[in-house]
Amino acid sequence: MELTKTIRYDPQDLQKEFNAILDNLLQQVQKDSIKTTLGEKLTPKILANLDRISQRLQGNFSLVVVGDFKRGKSTLINALVGAEVVTTNVTPETVTINYLEHGEENKIEAVLQDGGKVDLTSEELYADRLEPILEKLPPVKYLKIKTPMEWLQGISLIDTPGTGDIFQRFDSDVQSIVEQADAIIFTISALSPLSLSEQNFLRVSLLPQDFPKVFFVVNMLDCARSNEEASRLLGAIQTKIDRLFPQAHLFGISAKDEFCRRESLSRPNPKRAEALEVAFAEFRQSLENSILLNRDLIHLSRLATQVDRDLNNWKSQILLLRNGMQSSQIELSQAIAQCQDESSELYTRIKEHKQQIITEVEQLSQETQGWLNEFLDRFESEAINSLSRYQLEDIRRHYPFFFADSLHKAVASCLDIHHPKIVAILEQAASNIVEDLQLLTQHSTDKAQFAQFSLAEQKWTDLDTLQAIAEVTPFNAIADILISNLKKSQSNTKVADYQKQLKNSFPQLRIAIIEQVQIIYQEIIQQLEAQIDTIYQQEIESSLSALEQAKDLSSQGEQKIALTNESLGNVLSLFTQVHGRLRSWQQKLWD
Repeated sequence: MELTKTIRYDPQDLQKEFNAILDNLLQQVQKDSIKTTLGEKLTPKILANLDRISQRLQGNFSLVVVGDFKRGKSTLINALVGAEVVTTNVTPETVTINYLEHGEENKIEAVLQDGGKVDLTSEELYADRLEPILEKLPPVKYLKIKTPMEWLQGISLIDTPGTGDIFQRFDSDVQSIVEQADAIIFTISALSPLSLSEQNFLRVSLLPQDFPKVFFVVNMLDCARSNEEASRLLGAIQTKIDRLFPQAHLFGISAKDEFCRRESLSRPNPKRAEALEVAFAEFRQSLENSILLNRDLIHLSRLATQVDRDLNNWKSQILLLRNGMQSSQIELSQAIAQCQDESSELYTRIKEHKQQIITEVEQLSQETQGWLNEFLDRFESEAINSLSRYQLEDIRRHYPFFFADSLHKAVASCLDIHHPKIVAILEQAASNIVEDLQLLTQHSTDKAQFAQFSLAEQKWTDLDTLQAIAEVTPFNAIADILISNLKKSQSNTKVADYQKQLKNSFPQLRIAIIEQVQIIYQEIIQQLEAQIDTIYQQEIESSLSALEQAKDLSSQGEQKIALTNESLGNVLSLFTQVHGRLRSWQQKLWD
């Protein structure tokens, strides 16, 4: 008979059970026999990871606000908190990462990268006051802002800089914050909805993290003149988000309106004030229901996901060592030499794999060039001929940028089509890594079992391909090329003369565009090569460590080999048992 009753578990009991799983794993790993088996390199890594997870378990719930520059993130935080705790008067030079936490009294301090701290006043957060302070200080890591808001108890609300190109100096810090976040508020501007850089950030940084909760907020919706216009705008953005996050809920709000309402200031759009108030109230209620009521469960879920990934990674290391233990001293010496000698057969295969990737991506480049030539043929025959319908001054002012924007979108579409193909190319490279490492010794473990754990921590195929594509900014110079070519036509007084000049310049422009396509794909190849080199090097180092440990252990006689193999089996059994307990515990988490 099917169970119709709901089973509930106390979050505190679930946390105790999770703690017990971690404590048991820690106690087992610290046993001398297991520490000896794991070796001097893997043991500290495992202990450090477990310590980091334990610290996060005791820490605050991390709610991170992300989005491009000038999306109203700081205004949103002020509206949520109900006070101007974060300044909205910033410039690229004064942008910082801001941590908001509960405190008995208002306090602001700049935390420096070298560990130093400097007290600040709220007035010193404004750009004109903050910029000279930052110039004199050593590099600032983040600002910590404490305020006596009950809403913040047990929560770290993190205001991040923009995700666009001008904030690349924050990339590693923001990526680390996102990876350790429990939930995300992704802020989009209704004035510039879901730009290419925002879509890239969603693909690269958020999608692979598998967050239990992401709040998508379209801010600045006071710009909509009517509720119908706001609905149309939200519908268009929802369609784009659904491609990456199916069934994601979108909140259309105005943080500025909510802040003005709470502070009894003039509302930015009085005609829509009531609708905006209701929309923000719905967002706040959803946030409180999902985060404040379930934050312990979400927090535990994120940590459990990390432990799960760590276990897979550690299993791959054990399998490497066990595979090596089946080899003779001569075979191990030869395998170690393969890892150390860059002229070896192993490195030759690596070069062959890289060349295969280059060849396949160059073929994609040729395909894009073909598509763009077709696009340019249509543009030449249709768009240029249609210019006769417009005024010459309007054409001169807008046409170059219209062309550049159309071209940018065309190239972006080509890259979107090629993305899964590049992912498939790199997945093959990942499979080649597994095979290459197995060939270091003739005693191969079950490939499926090994591949299940190999590179478990990297997630590099899809993630880094997207990053490679995201970092390419195609055709920044195309508008300049077109404008330069059309400067010769400034003396023309008729649209027909302008059209003639444009057609005459089109062959040169076509050549420049195809050259840009080649540059784009060459940049992608270069980045993929660098990433592949990094992954290979990491895996070779891991293999070399396992092989050297296997050689040392196997030199100590048959009895030692037998004991070590037994111990390795016990460690794998331990990790499998922990996995099982973790999976059973995770079922309770969301029942």
